Amino acid sequence: MTNLFKFICVIGCVIVFKARAEIVASGDDCGPNCSWSFDDETKTLVVRGTGIMYDYTSDESVHINEQQEYYLNRPWQAYINEIEKIDIGEGITSTGKYFCAECTKLKDVKLPETLEEISLDTFWYTGLKTITVPESVVRISNEAFWDSPSLEKVYCSVAQEIQCTVAVSGSRAGIEPTIYEKYGDTYYIDGRFYEKSQDIGTANYIKKRIYTIDEANRVAGEKNRVSIKYK
Repeated sequence: MTNLFKFICVIGCVIVFKARAEIVASGDDCGPNCSWSFDDETKTLVVRGTGIMYDYTSDESVHINEQQEYYLNRPWQAYINEIEKIDIGEGITSTGKYFCAECTKLKDVKLPETLEEISLDTFWYTGLKTITVPESVVRISNEAFWDSPSLEKVYCSVAQEIQCTVAVSGSRAGIEPTIYEKYGDTYYIDGRFYEKSQDIGTANYIKKRIYTIDEANRVAGEKNRVSIKYK
Protein backbone atom coordinates (compact mmCIF):
# COMPACT_ATOMS: atom_id res chain seq x y z
CA MET A 1 0.00 0.00 0.00
CA THR A 2 2.87 2.30 0.79
CA ASN A 3 4.39 1.93 -2.69
CA LEU A 4 0.99 2.42 -4.30
CA PHE A 5 0.46 5.59 -2.30
CA LYS A 6 3.84 6.93 -3.39
CA PHE A 7 3.04 6.12 -7.01
CA ILE A 8 -0.29 7.98 -6.83
CA CYS A 9 1.36 10.92 -5.11
CA VAL A 10 4.03 11.23 -7.81
CA ILE A 11 1.41 11.17 -10.56
CA GLY A 12 -0.65 13.75 -8.71
CA CYS A 13 2.32 16.09 -8.35
CA VAL A 14 3.10 15.86 -12.07
CA ILE A 15 -0.50 16.62 -12.99
CA VAL A 16 -0.64 19.66 -10.70
CA PHE A 17 2.62 21.00 -12.12
CA LYS A 18 1.47 20.60 -15.71
CA ALA A 19 -1.82 22.35 -15.01
CA ARG A 20 0.02 25.25 -13.39
CA ALA A 21 2.29 25.63 -16.45
CA GLU A 22 -0.78 26.10 -18.66
CA ILE A 23 -2.62 28.65 -16.51
CA VAL A 24 -4.25 31.37 -18.63
CA ALA A 25 -5.75 34.52 -17.13
CA SER A 26 -8.16 36.51 -19.29
CA GLY A 27 -10.77 39.24 -19.39
CA ASP A 28 -12.81 41.49 -21.68
CA ASP A 29 -12.05 44.73 -19.86
CA CYS A 30 -9.19 46.27 -21.89
CA GLY A 31 -11.37 48.23 -24.32
CA PRO A 32 -14.96 48.69 -25.55
CA ASN A 33 -14.47 45.74 -27.93
CA CYS A 34 -11.27 44.30 -26.61
CA SER A 35 -10.26 41.15 -24.72
CA TRP A 36 -6.96 39.99 -23.27
CA SER A 37 -5.31 36.86 -21.99
CA PHE A 38 -2.03 35.97 -20.31
CA ASP A 39 -0.40 32.62 -20.96
CA ASP A 40 1.63 31.59 -17.93
CA GLU A 41 3.58 29.05 -19.98
CA THR A 42 4.72 31.28 -22.85
CA LYS A 43 4.66 34.47 -20.74
CA THR A 44 2.65 36.16 -23.50
CA LEU A 45 0.05 38.90 -23.10
CA VAL A 46 -2.40 38.60 -26.00
CA VAL A 47 -4.87 41.33 -26.99
CA ARG A 48 -7.68 40.72 -29.46
CA GLY A 49 -10.65 42.73 -30.70
CA THR A 50 -11.37 45.94 -32.57
CA GLY A 51 -10.97 49.65 -31.93
CA ILE A 52 -9.16 51.41 -29.11
CA MET A 53 -7.81 50.08 -25.85
CA TYR A 54 -8.56 51.79 -22.56
CA ASP A 55 -6.07 54.27 -21.08
CA TYR A 56 -4.57 53.38 -17.72
CA THR A 57 -4.06 56.84 -16.30
CA SER A 58 -6.23 59.95 -16.18
CA ASP A 59 -3.38 62.32 -15.42
CA GLU A 60 -1.69 64.11 -18.33
CA SER A 61 1.12 65.38 -16.05
CA VAL A 62 2.45 61.87 -15.71
CA HIS A 63 5.99 62.73 -14.69
CA ILE A 64 4.91 65.29 -12.10
CA ASN A 65 2.38 63.20 -10.25
CA GLU A 66 4.16 60.15 -8.85
CA GLN A 67 0.95 58.55 -7.59
CA GLN A 68 -0.25 57.21 -10.92
CA GLU A 69 -3.44 55.25 -11.42
CA TYR A 70 -2.10 52.95 -14.14
CA TYR A 71 -0.61 50.39 -11.81
CA LEU A 72 -3.90 50.09 -9.95
CA ASN A 73 -6.33 49.45 -12.80
CA ARG A 74 -4.53 47.47 -15.49
CA PRO A 75 -6.32 44.10 -15.53
CA TRP A 76 -3.04 42.23 -16.11
CA GLN A 77 -1.18 44.10 -13.37
CA ALA A 78 -0.55 40.88 -11.42
CA TYR A 79 1.57 39.61 -14.34
CA ILE A 80 3.57 42.76 -15.13
CA ASN A 81 6.80 41.24 -13.79
CA GLU A 82 6.30 38.08 -15.85
CA ILE A 83 5.32 39.34 -19.32
CA GLU A 84 8.00 38.58 -21.92
CA LYS A 85 5.96 38.84 -25.12
CA ILE A 86 3.02 40.94 -26.29
CA ASP A 87 0.82 40.02 -29.26
CA ILE A 88 -1.77 42.61 -30.32
CA GLY A 89 -4.12 41.28 -33.00
CA GLU A 90 -5.45 42.84 -36.18
CA GLY A 91 -8.38 45.17 -35.56
CA ILE A 92 -6.92 47.05 -32.59
CA THR A 93 -6.35 50.72 -33.47
CA SER A 94 -4.53 52.13 -30.44
CA THR A 95 -2.60 51.09 -27.37
CA GLY A 96 -3.80 52.46 -24.04
CA LYS A 97 -1.68 54.88 -22.06
CA TYR A 98 0.73 52.92 -19.86
CA PHE A 99 -0.38 49.72 -21.61
CA CYS A 100 2.76 47.76 -20.69
CA ALA A 101 4.78 50.29 -18.69
CA GLU A 102 7.33 48.71 -16.35
CA CYS A 103 7.27 45.32 -18.10
CA THR A 104 10.98 44.97 -17.44
CA LYS A 105 11.17 41.42 -18.84
CA LEU A 106 9.47 42.33 -22.12
CA LYS A 107 11.46 40.99 -25.09
CA ASP A 108 9.14 40.88 -28.08
CA VAL A 109 6.16 42.92 -29.29
CA LYS A 110 3.90 42.19 -32.28
CA LEU A 111 1.80 45.15 -33.42
CA PRO A 112 -1.07 44.89 -35.96
CA GLU A 113 -1.29 46.56 -39.36
CA THR A 114 -4.52 48.22 -38.16
CA LEU A 115 -2.77 50.16 -35.38
CA GLU A 116 -3.07 53.94 -35.74
CA GLU A 117 -1.71 55.24 -32.44
CA ILE A 118 0.98 54.35 -29.92
CA SER A 119 -0.15 56.24 -26.84
CA LEU A 120 1.59 58.00 -23.98
CA ASP A 121 4.17 55.87 -22.16
CA THR A 122 2.94 52.66 -23.80
CA PHE A 123 6.45 51.20 -23.57
CA TRP A 124 7.75 53.23 -20.65
CA TYR A 125 10.60 51.58 -18.75
CA THR A 126 10.44 48.17 -20.39
CA GLY A 127 13.14 45.65 -21.26
CA LEU A 128 12.23 45.86 -24.96
CA LYS A 129 15.20 45.78 -27.35
CA THR A 130 13.55 45.78 -30.79
CA ILE A 131 10.19 46.94 -32.13
CA THR A 132 8.69 47.57 -35.57
CA VAL A 133 6.12 50.36 -35.88
CA PRO A 134 3.54 49.39 -38.54
CA GLU A 135 3.09 51.74 -41.48
CA SER A 136 -0.53 52.28 -40.41
CA VAL A 137 0.50 54.22 -37.28
CA VAL A 138 -0.08 57.96 -37.71
CA ARG A 139 0.34 59.12 -34.10
CA ILE A 140 3.26 58.25 -31.84
CA SER A 141 3.44 59.86 -28.41
CA ASN A 142 6.64 61.80 -27.72
CA GLU A 143 7.03 59.60 -24.64
CA ALA A 144 5.95 56.27 -26.11
CA PHE A 145 9.33 54.70 -25.27
CA TRP A 146 10.20 56.94 -22.35
CA ASP A 147 13.14 55.80 -20.21
CA SER A 148 13.67 52.43 -21.93
CA PRO A 149 17.47 52.31 -22.31
CA SER A 150 17.44 48.67 -23.46
CA LEU A 151 16.15 49.69 -26.90
CA GLU A 152 18.52 48.78 -29.70
CA LYS A 153 16.34 49.03 -32.81
CA VAL A 154 13.11 50.87 -33.56
CA TYR A 155 11.96 50.33 -37.15
CA CYS A 156 9.73 53.06 -38.60
CA SER A 157 8.45 53.99 -42.05
CA VAL A 158 9.64 57.06 -43.96
CA ALA A 159 6.39 58.89 -43.12
CA GLN A 160 6.90 58.26 -39.39
CA GLU A 161 10.55 59.33 -39.23
CA ILE A 162 10.06 62.66 -37.44
CA GLN A 163 7.61 61.32 -34.85
CA CYS A 164 9.75 58.24 -34.29
CA THR A 165 12.92 60.27 -33.86
CA VAL A 166 11.31 62.42 -31.18
CA ALA A 167 9.83 59.40 -29.37
CA VAL A 168 13.04 57.38 -29.48
CA SER A 169 15.07 60.34 -28.18
CA GLY A 170 13.05 60.10 -24.97
CA SER A 171 14.01 56.46 -24.50
CA ARG A 172 17.50 57.48 -23.31
CA ALA A 173 18.90 54.61 -25.35
CA GLY A 174 21.11 56.88 -27.43
CA ILE A 175 19.82 55.57 -30.77
CA GLU A 176 17.91 56.81 -33.80
CA PRO A 177 15.10 54.96 -35.58
CA THR A 178 15.92 52.68 -38.50
CA ILE A 179 13.79 53.61 -41.51
CA TYR A 180 12.06 51.11 -43.80
CA GLU A 181 10.26 51.75 -47.10
CA LYS A 182 7.05 50.39 -48.60
CA TYR A 183 7.90 49.09 -52.04
CA GLY A 184 4.92 47.77 -53.99
CA ASP A 185 3.33 45.11 -51.81
CA THR A 186 6.51 44.53 -49.82
CA TYR A 187 8.63 46.31 -47.24
CA TYR A 188 12.29 47.03 -47.88
CA ILE A 189 15.20 47.64 -45.53
CA ASP A 190 18.92 46.83 -45.50
CA GLY A 191 18.87 45.00 -48.83
CA ARG A 192 15.98 42.70 -47.94
CA PHE A 193 12.29 42.56 -48.77
CA TYR A 194 9.62 41.53 -46.27
CA GLU A 195 6.03 40.48 -46.87
CA LYS A 196 4.76 42.16 -43.68
CA SER A 197 6.11 45.05 -41.64
CA GLN A 198 5.83 42.76 -38.60
CA ASP A 199 8.58 40.61 -40.13
CA ILE A 200 11.11 43.45 -40.22
CA GLY A 201 13.88 42.87 -37.73
CA THR A 202 13.51 39.10 -37.95
CA ALA A 203 14.94 36.45 -40.24
CA ASN A 204 11.53 36.08 -41.89
CA TYR A 205 12.42 38.00 -45.05
CA ILE A 206 11.54 36.91 -48.60
CA LYS A 207 14.47 34.64 -49.41
CA LYS A 208 13.60 33.51 -52.95
CA ARG A 209 11.95 35.81 -55.41
CA ILE A 210 12.41 37.32 -58.88
CA TYR A 211 13.30 41.01 -58.67
CA THR A 212 12.03 43.66 -61.03
CA ILE A 213 14.70 45.97 -62.49
CA ASP A 214 13.84 48.65 -59.93
CA GLU A 215 14.01 46.17 -57.04
CA ALA A 216 17.34 44.78 -58.26
CA ASN A 217 18.74 48.30 -58.37
CA ARG A 218 17.48 48.95 -54.86
CA VAL A 219 19.26 45.85 -53.55
CA ALA A 220 22.42 46.33 -55.61
CA GLY A 221 23.01 49.94 -54.57
CA GLU A 222 24.37 52.90 -56.53
CA LYS A 223 27.64 51.20 -57.56
CA ASN A 224 26.02 48.17 -59.15
CA ARG A 225 23.10 49.55 -61.14
CA VAL A 226 21.21 47.21 -63.46
CA SER A 227 20.12 48.37 -66.88
CA ILE A 228 18.75 46.92 -70.12
CA LYS A 229 19.64 48.33 -73.54
CA TYR A 230 17.20 48.01 -76.39
CA LYS A 231 18.30 47.85 -80.05
